[in-house]
Amino acid sequence: MKASLRRLPLVSDLKNVFSPLERKHFVVSAQEPVISFAGPAKANLELPVSQLCTAAQMQGPRYDALCELTARTQKTHRKTWEFVYIYRVLEHYGKLASGQRGLGFGCGTEPLPAAFAARGCEVLATDAALEHAVQSGWTNGQHSQSIDDLNRDKLCDDAAFRERVRFEVADMNDIAHRYDGQFDFTWSACAFEHLGSIERGLDFFVNSMRTLRSGGVAVHTTEFNLTSDSVTVDDQNTVLFRRQDIERLCRRLAGLGYEVAPLNLEAGEGALDRHIDVAPYSQDNHLRLLIGRYVTTSIGVIARKP
Repeated sequence: MKASLRRLPLVSDLKNVFSPLERKHFVVSAQEPVISFAGPAKANLELPVSQLCTAAQMQGPRYDALCELTARTQKTHRKTWEFVYIYRVLEHYGKLASGQRGLGFGCGTEPLPAAFAARGCEVLATDAALEHAVQSGWTNGQHSQSIDDLNRDKLCDDAAFRERVRFEVADMNDIAHRYDGQFDFTWSACAFEHLGSIERGLDFFVNSMRTLRSGGVAVHTTEFNLTSDSVTVDDQNTVLFRRQDIERLCRRLAGLGYEVAPLNLEAGEGALDRHIDVAPYSQDNHLRLLIGRYVTTSIGVIARKP
């Protein structure tokens, strides 16, 4: 028996986006893989699922401690949330431990490779080729060319870092098969929206799952369109994923036999959840931003290889 999903309203008034969120399930069938929706509870970092960035997650000692572990001082910024969320997801699934191998995509100069190495993990950090970064405008301190760009905050002892971390150039649109089945976890922080289209981004997530060993966990963050579930930005250097795109990704993953963490699309009701940053963007108080005519935020999606 096939079930249909009753659509949630999408409005530009952020106070009301996705709130309240009811618990929903798809009936398991060959045609309609199961998708779970976590709700109506607010998204949190104690038991992370596939969820949106919200101000409530930035409160409390755990968030402060995770900010320190990832060398983030601008705490009310969605990029900080992405690093903290990825770190916490992998910690929650027991992946941040000696002997665990991680593969990062589009790492740039982010702190996560060093933070994971400090926990004893072996890490392969990757980024796009320099010529692609130049064409895309990613050479303003956000692109990495070697291992020397990955421990700027000294989160890991230099000797241990050199022993545990490697760097390679990698094309996220054409993941090398030599990575297949080699890693205990994979991650990316707002990278797969820069692959040229929504379809390419979704393909990357699905294709990257083959790099995991059995029991491996993937956690990726990206742009989420809060304004519309129909019109959006596609086929550009930066695309904006809609709810329908994330749901479609979850169906694809589930249909291939992967386990997908429930979606919690609760968007928050705090002052920062209602504040929309506009260009030139702020270095703090930056959870929601206006890209063109769309209000966006960050979303994280978790999948596991059985």
